[in-house]
Amino acid sequence: MSTKHILVADDEAHTRDTLNLILNSRDYLITEASDGIQALEILEQSKVDLIILDVRMPRMGGLEFLDELDKRKLNVPVIVISGITETNFIAQLEKSGCEDIVFKPFNEDDILEAVDRIFEN
Repeated sequence: MSTKHILVADDEAHTRDTLNLILNSRDYLITEASDGIQALEILEQSKVDLIILDVRMPRMGGLEFLDELDKRKLNVPVIVISGITETNFIAQLEKSGCEDIVFKPFNEDDILEAVDRIFEN
């Protein structure tokens, strides 16, 4: 079984570090981006199996990033992490093509369960 490559896009270094620690426990290959533009640049250069995406980031946020993924026909599953729990916003995310939403503050189990669900399908 080949190692799965996960792109973590979040503007907060602490969140990226936390996700890195959690995902390294499963030996995933992790690449980090601090915003949507950097994440798109990484996707142009690397095959990625999953994206974990923050919604609010400078330069290009999560919703813009999801639109860009769709425009570029990049078919990579996305887990969104967000502190926003409003129903309209969640519906907008689901319509934009994210596979799952994990709400902040999250714990290790929240992340690993979401990742497992995607890689099992």
